[in-house]
Amino acid sequence: MGYRDDFYVIGNIIGYTGCLIGNPTVYFRNGNDYGRITQFHGIRTNIGRASVRTHPQYRIGNYYSRGRIVAKEFEGTRCKHTSRNPFIGRQLFRPHDDTLLAAAIRRFQDQKLCDADHVTGRQTFRKLEMQQELKAQFALSRNPMQALNHVAPSPAQDVIMNLAPEPDDPYLRRGGQIG
Repeated sequence: MGYRDDFYVIGNIIGYTGCLIGNPTVYFRNGNDYGRITQFHGIRTNIGRASVRTHPQYRIGNYYSRGRIVAKEFEGTRCKHTSRNPFIGRQLFRPHDDTLLAAAIRRFQDQKLCDADHVTGRQTFRKLEMQQELKAQFALSRNPMQALNHVAPSPAQDVIMNLAPEPDDPYLRRGGQIG
């Protein structure tokens, strides 16, 4: 049984953003309740079923923002979410588009991890954790010698680190004579 199976049903699909056959974000509404299923996102915790929210003045539409047309969700006059893509409403669906979108209902049963964080109710905590991880990875990439301490030693590394310098041979020095 998935999170809010009573709400996330094919009859409540109002549209989608993204490519129809490329894991689009699917939007749902029933009365004053609304939510979405995100199938693909750069932040892992932002994939899955969003918390179902309620607002009597919820609306979604396309707006011009930063040189692109993108979907924006509003509660009254307050913008709650800006999508990465334009919104394609149900009125623009072709036959069987809703069947393709219903795959998201079956594939993503769990609530988004960022929404399940009840302490903040937002992605803030998760984003901070990920930011700290990325900073640590970036620090290691800027200082590769520090990274050696984080790698399990290998036989090859032991051989390289334990090589003794060759004794100085005056015949091999520049300008020296060989023979």
